[in-house]
Amino acid sequence: MGRLPTENRKYQLQQLNDLHHEVLRLTLLGWKSKQIADWLGVSEPTICNAANSARGRRQLFILRAVRDGASFTITHPNDADADKTFNYLIIN
Repeated sequence: MGRLPTENRKYQLQQLNDLHHEVLRLTLLGWKSKQIADWLGVSEPTICNAANSARGRRQLFILRAVRDGASFTITHPNDADADKTFNYLIIN
């Protein structure tokens, strides 16, 4: 069984609290759901709800864009287009 499409999920987060932000941060760092659940002392469905909700996916997209933009800036510090690229990643 695969992942349910986001728009068909029964439970959608209305807002992201501190726990959700921490879940997303650890997800971005590559932690598995089980590891995050054990570390934070919550259930795995809580982790999945945070990471797979529409708001969670949107936030993960932004976090990945910032991470990738920062690594681009570090690898190309003299590139005049780095700011344009970073802004493009955030907007798109």
